[in-house]
Amino acid sequence: MVRVNHFEAVPCKTTQCKVKKLFIEQLRIEGKPLPKDIDIQSPITDNPSSNSSPPRPALLQRQSSSSFSRLDEADRLLELHMPPAVICFSGSIRTGRLRVELPLGTLQVDVDVKGKRVQSYRLDSDHITRIPRSLGTGQVSGNYHELALTILQLIEQQVSVQTRTKTVLDSLLNPKQALRAHSILHELTKSPVSICEQAKTQQYGWHFLKAERIVNPGLQQRFLASIETLRTELKNLSMEALSQCLPPSSNSKSKHSMVEELLQVQHTFHGTSSTIIDSIAKHGLLAAGDINPATGQPIGKKLGSTYGPGVYVTQEPHLALTYCNWNDPTLLDLDPRERPVGGMRKRVIICASVLGRAALVTPNDGFREKTTLYPGAHSHVANGGQEYILPREQVLPLYVVDFDWRPASDETRDAYVGCAESMVRQPVDVEVQGR
Repeated sequence: MVRVNHFEAVPCKTTQCKVKKLFIEQLRIEGKPLPKDIDIQSPITDNPSSNSSPPRPALLQRQSSSSFSRLDEADRLLELHMPPAVICFSGSIRTGRLRVELPLGTLQVDVDVKGKRVQSYRLDSDHITRIPRSLGTGQVSGNYHELALTILQLIEQQVSVQTRTKTVLDSLLNPKQALRAHSILHELTKSPVSICEQAKTQQYGWHFLKAERIVNPGLQQRFLASIETLRTELKNLSMEALSQCLPPSSNSKSKHSMVEELLQVQHTFHGTSSTIIDSIAKHGLLAAGDINPATGQPIGKKLGSTYGPGVYVTQEPHLALTYCNWNDPTLLDLDPRERPVGGMRKRVIICASVLGRAALVTPNDGFREKTTLYPGAHSHVANGGQEYILPREQVLPLYVVDFDWRPASDETRDAYVGCAESMVRQPVDVEVQGR
């Protein structure tokens, strides 16, 4: 960033005398002759009546230079804390005028130095129509430091206005891109209660207790970047190749609609031990073979590699819950109607996932020992369409949700047990056949 600051201050006579004295002393020390235009008889000390004693700064001199020091410090404060969005600025509080170059225009600020207040400001921009505003008497600052803070707050407000304006202009100039961003943001901020209701978690007695949102800008940026990478790859495919990746029920007719359907954000669930949830919130979901940041060791291959390398998620919450641990397993022996509310608790992670171009795989395809997905595929779909296997960049953890298992009847309990047993299939090691 380039920043320009002009003070344009004229030293007082006392300061000029001090500078002349120091200059003459330096010449004498170096043994150089004095310039002819310097009058050595001129008063260069603070006490001209006493030439024998060394000069000392007088109280009057300190008082006259104090205002200069405070203004200097205030201008320095402006320079150090100018918002990063500022391209450059010129002027100073001492001169009474500041000119601040912003991305969408120029902000001019007039300062009443004696009154220690901002007198008026004007924003000149081709994109924003802003009438010059006079602040009248305004709020008088107690000192020049407060005045500098007031100016910084004013600049921050204008930067915020221009940022919002730029967002609106971008949406007008690129409506499709703005619509996509709005659609993705809507899915990432969707209520966890509505996600669970849509997934019918209460069908087998699971009741929503609470949810904690995972806020990790780094993971979210990585997720959004992966979507743009997939979009670029899919645009290079033919419509025939794209149509083969869509379900028979798809109504997409154009290439654009096909690509957007493949990049639709889906809400999925991931079940795991509650002891590593904090690590997931910090580092994201990890696949078998990835380095665990906490230990520095690769994650071993267990059940999470049957259908290929990647992160395993599902749209069936009941399947994800079978991989979660109970908070108190001893309560399983009690009748559900005798347990306290929230006693039989499990924690599951709600994620945002993007499949892209998916390949349907089975255990017989031998992906357990492979290190890459099916050629040309961005993800795998397995276990009768219930499990998705994705690169970690295409999965974003959104919420940590607590469920309480309170089946309304013995039939509901037995139905869930039967459902869970049918969903979880033991991995079968078969001969690698490829595909």
